[in-house]
Amino acid sequence: MTDVPRDPSLLGILRALADHESVDWDSLESHRDEPGFRAIARELHVVNQISTFHRTLQESPDPAAASSLSSLSSSSSGTELERPPIESALGRPPSWGPLTLLEHVGRGSFAEVFRAWDTRLDREVAVKLLRDRETSGLGEGSSVIGEARLLAKVRHPNVVTVHGAERLDGHVGIWTEFIHGHTLAHLVGQQGPFSADEASAIGIDLCRALAAVHQAGLLHRDIKAQNVMREEGGRIVLMDLGAGKGRMSGAMALGGDLTGTPLYLAPEAWQGGEATPRTDIYSLGVLLYHLVTGAYPVSGTTLDEVREAHRARRRTLLRDARADLPHAFVDVVERALAADPSARYESAGAFEAALKQAHSALAIIPVATSARAVAPQRPAANIGLRQGAVWLAAIVALFAGAFLLDVGGARSRWRTPEPPSAAPTQTLPSPIAAAPRPAEPSSPTPLPVTPAGPPPRAPSPSVAEPGAQPTERRIRVPQRWLGRPSRDARYFPYVDEKGDLQIWELTGGRARRAIEKEAGDTLVSPVMSPRGNRVAYALSTAAGGWELRVVNADGTWPNVIVPRQTGYKPVPLDWSRDEQNILCRLDQQDGTADLALVPASGGAPRLLHTFAKWAPSNARLSPNGRFVVYRLRSDSQPPREDLFVVGIDGSPPRLLVAGEAESPYPYDRVPAWTADGNGVLFLRESTKVRESQDAWMLSVVEGVPQGDPFPVLTNLGPPSGMGLTDDGALFYMVLSGSSEAYTASIDLTGDVVRGAPSRISATNIGRHRVPVWSPDGASIVFYTEQPNPVPGFNPIMTLTVRDLATGAERFLTPRRLGLSGYAAEWSADARSVIVKAMDLDSQRSGLFRVDVRTSETTVVVWTNQNPPHFQCSPDGRDLFYVDSRGIVAHDLSGGDERIAVARGARSSVGPFDISPDGRAVAFVGRTGPQGSETVTLEVQTIGGTPRELLRVTSPNDLRFQLWTPDGQDILFTQWTGPVTPSFALWRIAAKGGEPRDTHFAFTGALGIGSLSPDGLRIAYTERELFWELWIKPTWGSVGRGRVGAHGTTTGPNRPAKLATNHTPSLSGVS
Repeated sequence: MTDVPRDPSLLGILRALADHESVDWDSLESHRDEPGFRAIARELHVVNQISTFHRTLQESPDPAAASSLSSLSSSSSGTELERPPIESALGRPPSWGPLTLLEHVGRGSFAEVFRAWDTRLDREVAVKLLRDRETSGLGEGSSVIGEARLLAKVRHPNVVTVHGAERLDGHVGIWTEFIHGHTLAHLVGQQGPFSADEASAIGIDLCRALAAVHQAGLLHRDIKAQNVMREEGGRIVLMDLGAGKGRMSGAMALGGDLTGTPLYLAPEAWQGGEATPRTDIYSLGVLLYHLVTGAYPVSGTTLDEVREAHRARRRTLLRDARADLPHAFVDVVERALAADPSARYESAGAFEAALKQAHSALAIIPVATSARAVAPQRPAANIGLRQGAVWLAAIVALFAGAFLLDVGGARSRWRTPEPPSAAPTQTLPSPIAAAPRPAEPSSPTPLPVTPAGPPPRAPSPSVAEPGAQPTERRIRVPQRWLGRPSRDARYFPYVDEKGDLQIWELTGGRARRAIEKEAGDTLVSPVMSPRGNRVAYALSTAAGGWELRVVNADGTWPNVIVPRQTGYKPVPLDWSRDEQNILCRLDQQDGTADLALVPASGGAPRLLHTFAKWAPSNARLSPNGRFVVYRLRSDSQPPREDLFVVGIDGSPPRLLVAGEAESPYPYDRVPAWTADGNGVLFLRESTKVRESQDAWMLSVVEGVPQGDPFPVLTNLGPPSGMGLTDDGALFYMVLSGSSEAYTASIDLTGDVVRGAPSRISATNIGRHRVPVWSPDGASIVFYTEQPNPVPGFNPIMTLTVRDLATGAERFLTPRRLGLSGYAAEWSADARSVIVKAMDLDSQRSGLFRVDVRTSETTVVVWTNQNPPHFQCSPDGRDLFYVDSRGIVAHDLSGGDERIAVARGARSSVGPFDISPDGRAVAFVGRTGPQGSETVTLEVQTIGGTPRELLRVTSPNDLRFQLWTPDGQDILFTQWTGPVTPSFALWRIAAKGGEPRDTHFAFTGALGIGSLSPDGLRIAYTERELFWELWIKPTWGSVGRGRVGAHGTTTGPNRPAKLATNHTPSLSGVS
């Protein structure tokens, strides 16, 4: 490098660079002809280009008033700089066309950003004005304008609204809504890495934003923390919608399509590949990685190093960067970061669904690690890059060859510790890892009934000792009915809604089609081979009859094992460990059934036993292939289900375990062998928790039971599909879900796009439902879900009242009430709410009044009606509710009742709503058998004759929601989708007429809570139900210890006759 002379001109250039001021490089070289000066000037020009590139990654210097397009910063360190006057920044008067420039809020490499006032529409906007030299060519300015006009068509609450773009007075500008808030880059810099819970909530909003952008036929191509803002009210807004495409690629000049910021670029972009929606999905994955770590998955000190890291697939796994993150969140982000675009989520909607699943699980998954990874910490003070000495030292260091280009931005160099060195590409480990045996608790965790004060987080059904590996995993599955998996529980077969055979892989959450069914065929009962390479299934052919078939997991080499049979149906149940035989049940037409072994290569079945009345279910082969355990219903009274074992040598069945006669549900279910074949695990109804089940173990030696069964896991809830893996992990299916309550502005005419929705509360995200406005509009009452300590059971509900003026939340604590979670109804004076609940002392259900100030509770009426529909009259005198008679008016002062709407010939009545004047009721009536019922929307003057407004027939459905505040119209919803139920909100005149679409829709089945008294805002719930696969790792040899409540070891309980060398172990499955 050329030595740096003590030249005042060069020092002036250095100061200009330090303050990010413009430098006329052409003029410099033309006015100074000394070779040494020109050489240094050219090198400084390179430094300026690098600095400019870094500044494209920075945020606005004033994060409290950043604009929609201010992803470029005038501060590399994140510190606030002194704002220059508008005139000096642009060298022209503070106006541009119809916009009055109020404040200079940001400066980037190519533009200046201002807070401005639109004098034509009287609104505050953000305007980005490209510098003269960036728009000197007609093509560049026209491209920016054309692109902005396309982006203006994207209307979504999580996407910045583009108001316009024009060339005026020789300058090109884009103006948008002005966002008061901070960029995510600023928040990470100031507060440190986010939690997985917060990051996933942000990711959900951004997926919705991306879906809107992609639906418009556009790509963002520059997703990064600097281009996402969190508004002061909490709204997440995606900014800078690809406006930097041409300029960025030109500035980088690296070949190929490298539009975007390098550390966020997908691998295919570095190879000159075409950008697709999956390219944006990768960038969003990088953003989520950055939010929780402060680092990036792929790093390098130069652009070439980043490119080479992508080529070699060398990156830091998220689990290595932060070991404390929940599995569900890590799995979702890792799939988004897949190097192969086809392995990523196919759409932003699919990414959103995965994040929702992970987000709903975050509140209930306990994570205990042996060495908790600490996220990178931030220094307390920022180092300002405007300090001339620092900048001068950095530039001199560059000249000396020691300057390293951290492509992630100058702020990362100064304020973020370097992430761990990139880990080499790794082969994914087994999806289920064994965990150490948990410590013995001092006492079982009690079931919370009615918490006092803000509800605490409910305990998990599994408790791990300090330093243990994660105690369990929860993974969302594509549907409830999955076939028997491979022995490592990595591959699950299932038949999808189209009737095709799919193979779902646990580690990546992806499914691939193995068989596409032909017209007239029906595939049922798929069973995966132990190694996961083949699937056996039964096929009902279009020609009639049944076949047993086997196909490779990749769909190749389908083979008919049992040719078409018309006399019986072959149902596969299990594979032998060596994959030579398939255990089947042969269902005969006369009602009998045979248990048989069928050679996997084809051949005659080998009959094991014939059942004259009840067919066995859940039969499993022992590891050595010599015994079969199965469940069979008995003829006893009351009936029960017992466990039997039968040998393949022709020996008769032997009773293993008899269902407990004293139990209300004397059924022993889902038997599974341990890996050594010395024990059988099964489910039994819990004697302590109603409708829950416990896992029990029985020692078995050579098909003979040893001693009595003993419990190993309690309070599993109502699981289905239980099994054991080769590593001794227990897995089963549990119904789960998430819900969130929102408020949003609404125009019921449908002429104005609804405003951005706001979450009802910033705490317990994903666990709120049915918000209802108070009559005075000052408060909203809603339910907050707390995880139930018994898995699979409905969450525990608590009532919350939010003051809309102050934002204060008050938790209601009605004593000895089990709240149902159905919508609460305000009294007319807004002093109390009516709730459906169970009195825990008497175990009776009813409607109760809860004082919102004292939580004092009184019963109004006892009723078991579900779902409960009830409402107070506008004058506060009556409580209307539904029972078997119809809609009943209950006098709140005297208790007298009268029938307001008789049920008549209808099968059910409700939901309903009383008109604002209290004189009429609108309701839904249902007639006919379920599945083919007729649904009507009706209006009736109380005590009068009903009048029908609408009628639909199943499978179509409609649901009444609300009266409008003026009493002129009725709001109702129509079902619009079978897979993820969504509902569109419509209105119809109370006097009758054609329905009108309000263009408002929501997802889930809980629906609208209420309208605000002025009718300008709406409160509603979005809900999603899904099935999860729960996996509990092994605790060692459970035969040497009993596992008590919530899966914790409570002490030795080995039967006296149990030989030590035959102690069953959860070290595998059969």
